[in-house]
Amino acid sequence: MEHDRILALDGPLNFRDIGGYKNDKGQHVKWNKIYRSDSLSSLSDEDEQKLADRRITVDIDLRSKYEQNAAPDRQWPNVRYVDAHIYSENRKENKGDNKLYRFIHHIP
Repeated sequence: MEHDRILALDGPLNFRDIGGYKNDKGQHVKWNKIYRSDSLSSLSDEDEQKLADRRITVDIDLRSKYEQNAAPDRQWPNVRYVDAHIYSENRKENKGDNKLYRFIHHIP
């Protein structure tokens, strides 16, 4: 079955499926499970319907508070919003106790 990596939306420019990528053991990420995007603040009503139709039900926002406040994500029906900053608002804390930051920056 052929898959389209890019999901064409009216607002976000880089909404894509990360399925199909192969790991070092030869396994592949499942299609239609995990997507990545730039800000979801510019979703149109039609975009929201496309996300709902694909049963995308969790929006994990990795952006800083500043970015979230400047361009809040639009929410579509039945979505759960998760605020999960990679970077601390205090730059000095980023390399210390921020477990998510350390995890992301130590992926081989």
